[in-house]
Amino acid sequence: MKNGGLKKILMGMAVLVVIGVLVFVKDPEAQKQETMDSIYDHILLPYAQQAVDSCTEFNEVLKHTQAGSREANLTASFKQLVLSWKKVQGSYILGEYNDDMKDTPVFIDNFHVGKGDLFAQLERIVNSDKPASSALYKTSYQTINALEYFLFSQDEVSERQLELARFVTENVCFQLQNIYQAYQEFHPQIISDPKLMLTNFMDKLSNLTFQIKDWRIGDVMGYTLKYKDTGASYNRSEYPYSHLSSQAMQALFEVQEALILEQDYLNLGDLIELSGATKQLETTRDLLKQATQDVFVLSDDDLQTPNEKVKKAYDSVNNLQKDYYNVLIPALDVSQKILEADGD
Repeated sequence: MKNGGLKKILMGMAVLVVIGVLVFVKDPEAQKQETMDSIYDHILLPYAQQAVDSCTEFNEVLKHTQAGSREANLTASFKQLVLSWKKVQGSYILGEYNDDMKDTPVFIDNFHVGKGDLFAQLERIVNSDKPASSALYKTSYQTINALEYFLFSQDEVSERQLELARFVTENVCFQLQNIYQAYQEFHPQIISDPKLMLTNFMDKLSNLTFQIKDWRIGDVMGYTLKYKDTGASYNRSEYPYSHLSSQAMQALFEVQEALILEQDYLNLGDLIELSGATKQLETTRDLLKQATQDVFVLSDDDLQTPNEKVKKAYDSVNNLQKDYYNVLIPALDVSQKILEADGD
């Protein structure tokens, strides 16, 4: 074969190789779109659906619950409702796409919202004879926090507490259904802009870790400036009556793992890599793994008094929060909101 013919063959093969490579290398924007679709399909919508299902199941259990000693299925069903709600709360970005949905989480969860003594107010309602529909007129009276008080503040559950709990549950289920439907309705907007989705999630994660550190650990242990002089109090924990405070924190970290750590589906970590912050993401993942490990060894017994386990978890979450806010977010060049110093 002459050299000219061989040269043409080799050039042709090179062209085919280049074409093959181009076929298999996806356009970055197409990859971002695929990643947003995956986040919606594997996290946002399933979490909302699971919460609706958990509330429906809990509502059925509550309908058949009688006054007296709390039955195990009521406790288990309430736990499932709380933990499924935490998954929705920890990933909630819907309010950034629909102003009408911004305050919906407050209609479900009253933790660190408002200045009044909610539990004292709820006790007065329990002792009154007003129908639930008129007694529970405030938004805060119709939240999961109120539901916990009605069902778990006493050794036994009275008929009055059940009446109030059933009314509250109807509201919680209604709000969760609204969230699920809104995620479906605003699906096109949620997956339309990768930079906006990235901005919303990074703001969410930065604030979430701050709230875990300060509200769910620091305030309870007396580490924060607000309670430094008064010391630790388990009553400041998120679920002091059902003793689900530590598990609620763990559920919030499961959300972060689903979003940030490598999974068998595309997630926020992949979107971060596509946005050019691969190196910073490696550090974030290491810090997240450490914080998750330290939080997952905690029980509600550990939240009763200051101890090394809780302090280690506090420090690990603090390191993660600072990394989100000071390293990863700046590397992504996304806007960040001012952190909420106090939810009161």
